[in-house]
Amino acid sequence: MLSMMITNIAKALSSFIAAVFTLTVMMASTAFAAPAAVIDAWPPDARDMDQKAAFKYSQSALKHVIRDAKFTDQNGTPISLEEFRGKPLVVSFVYTSCVSVCVTITDSLLHSLDVANETFGENEFNILTIGFDTSFDTPESMGEFAERQDAGGKNWKFLSGDILNVSQLADDLGFFFYRTPDGFDHLAQVTVINKEGKVYKQVYGETFDTPHLIEPLKDIIYHTEKSVFTPEGLFKKIKFYCTVYDPDTDRYYFDYAYFINLFAGITVMIIPAWVMVRTIRRTQRERKERKEKLV
Repeated sequence: MLSMMITNIAKALSSFIAAVFTLTVMMASTAFAAPAAVIDAWPPDARDMDQKAAFKYSQSALKHVIRDAKFTDQNGTPISLEEFRGKPLVVSFVYTSCVSVCVTITDSLLHSLDVANETFGENEFNILTIGFDTSFDTPESMGEFAERQDAGGKNWKFLSGDILNVSQLADDLGFFFYRTPDGFDHLAQVTVINKEGKVYKQVYGETFDTPHLIEPLKDIIYHTEKSVFTPEGLFKKIKFYCTVYDPDTDRYYFDYAYFINLFAGITVMIIPAWVMVRTIRRTQRERKERKEKLV
């Protein structure tokens, strides 16, 4: 009888210890997992930033080379930022439950994408829209957001990421946000990154004029280290100077008149120089002939 009582007490004690251990593990897991699931502010002191400090923080990212980061697109495909090196990259941040600023910024990007594709071609650059509400902006949510805005395309992806990758990219691009009772307060910012992964330009505002985004892309796409005396260098210089903006249509076009005027100006300078050289040579030849006759 005594032996049976001891056995039952041991079993009960063992079960109690196991239950306590399991509960402790669950509480510890919850404690450590929660911070990794959500991010309420970036940088951590974002709530203390006034407008001047936020602008300074954003501008400090210029010329900064962004680090590689891992995301998932709206179709569930893993994406690495390194994949986009070699072409200019445009990056915007949104949170998908937003019904105001993020929607307006995306709409402005949609119009600019249309103009940029028409001007440069969709193979010349890429756009990424990143969800920064890591607790809610899943690949599915990003896909639904893109669909509601009628946005996306071959060179425009909507990405979801975890707290580490989102905060790292926000830090690299000078983007700040913090949670409020109504959602998030955040910088209305679109960032242009050059072919080498360096932050090239910050575009501010919920809406922005088309040239504010297209001109930086034009600078990057048509920039070349090649000499103007090489076919590639000459072609890109011509494209750069002759691709001009028409405010009446809000479109870019190739201005042949500019090229013709440029060619005419060069011709006007070359012909007098050519005539002068021929005159000098003829004078020198005549002097030489006269000297030979005297001899």
